[in-house]
Parts: sequence; structure tokens; C-alpha cells
Amino acid sequence: MSVKIKFNSFEIEKINYENISAEVDNTTKEAEFNLNISKIKVGLSSNNKMGKITILGATKNNSNNRTLELNISYYFEFEYQPNEFKDFINVRKSLIEEYGINTSMNMYIDMIRQITSMDYNAPVVVNNYTMPGSIKEIN
Repeated sequence: MSVKIKFNSFEIEKINYENISAEVDNTTKEAEFNLNISKIKVGLSSNNKMGKITILGATKNNSNNRTLELNISYYFEFEYQPNEFKDFINVRKSLIEEYGINTSMNMYIDMIRQITSMDYNAPVVVNNYTMPGSIKEIN
């Protein structure tokens, strides 16, 4: 079996970054924030050649003066031969959950750091995160 999954692209669907602090923290020390993932949605294209993972989440620090709401969709391609379709059906859930969601979470956390490093404050580093109780079933 040679069913493969590879990253294709991403799309930022929502971004809302607020810094309501009167003080600027221009230290080189990275700020530690908690990340709350409110939802992860998973979908497949009708031809079963593309997968989409959407992560909806928000970060904030303890004083609530810097917040970031961020919704991003990540797209993955599935590569397999027509005679391997049955194998793909058997492994698609594990491919998406083990590779797709893990890869998407890593890119999501990196995007938070990139976005929050654009201003004069220290970039946000997510030190822990909470996930929703369940992930939408993969059809």
C-alpha cells in the first residue's frame, strides 16, 4: 500500500489580534500564553483526493491585554492509485488524525508566533493548549 498524504496549502479565514495594554513589552523574552481550541473540523473532497482541516482557536494571556482569535484551514492531498482506493478508505481516518491534525496544529501554533511577532511586543509562544472534547467525525 502506498497511500500518501502531503500538505498542499492553508487559508486564514479569520484573524483578530488585539493589544489593549498601555505598556509595551519590548523585552526579548517570549510571552507565554494559553491556547484554547474551540473546534476542529475535518472534511474530504467528493473525489477523496483532498482533505481539509479547519482549526478555530484563541489565545490570551493572564491579564487579557493581548488576544488573538485565529481560524485557519489547512489543505492536504491524498496520493494513491485507483486500485488502492480500498486501502485509502481503511487508513484515511488515521492519516488525517495522526498526520493531518498534528501537522496542522504545529503550523497553527507557528502562525500564532509569526503574527504576534509583527508588533513591538515579544512574540507569543503557546506553552499549552486545550482541545475540544470531540472532533467532527470523518465521513
